Amino acid sequence: MDLSKYAGQKIKSLREERFMTQDDLAEKMGTTRQTISRYESGSRKTNQDVLFQLAEIFNVSINTFFPNVENEFEITTIYNKLEPKRQKKVYSFASKQLEEQNKVVQINSYKDKKYIQETLRGYLSAGTGEMLVEDIEETINIPAEIVPEQHYDIVLKVNGDSMQPMFKDKEIVFVKKLDDYFQLRSGQIGAFIIDGESYLKKAYIEDDKLRLVSLNGKYEDLLFREFNDIKVIGTVVL
Repeated sequence: MDLSKYAGQKIKSLREERFMTQDDLAEKMGTTRQTISRYESGSRKTNQDVLFQLAEIFNVSINTFFPNVENEFEITTIYNKLEPKRQKKVYSFASKQLEEQNKVVQINSYKDKKYIQETLRGYLSAGTGEMLVEDIEETINIPAEIVPEQHYDIVLKVNGDSMQPMFKDKEIVFVKKLDDYFQLRSGQIGAFIIDGESYLKKAYIEDDKLRLVSLNGKYEDLLFREFNDIKVIGTVVL
């Protein structure tokens, strides 16, 4: 039996029984969500110190993370006493259980994806506007396949659905900084702070106003003029 996978399954089971997320457990252990994910998938071994720490957090014995050899012997003994027809049923059932278990492990694994670390600088409203937390510096892992080849300066996250289907709620966006909104070309998608609230919108610069347009038809256009405090963060790199 692969002890790393066995321990990983126990960690996940104990965590979920206590309604904890991987982030919750990572915070208690002083590590990252990615490390917890690797422990649970069995791709990273849990040493003795880690197991003692987990045992304390979950209030269980460290033996919980090791298979019960006596129980395995008992199961084997019972199986050997069964008639061939019944052994076949037990084997078929166990095989299906193992197949389902392996599927769960595969789904929760990284699937050999490559990730890069970036610093999340804040949130943009894809709705009616919200305060932008500009001093946020949260380290996040981003799949390398979604990182644009073009230059970008900051990474932000979308809140809301007004820019669907192009940008979904909680999606990461990559922004190239601009000095002012006059550097925008009409029709570009930009990130703005207007009167203290942040927006992710398609921008049209008209004679005396800035029109921000949502891609989701249920939202009306937003109009801003010179008396509004308009700051452009930059354009979204696609």
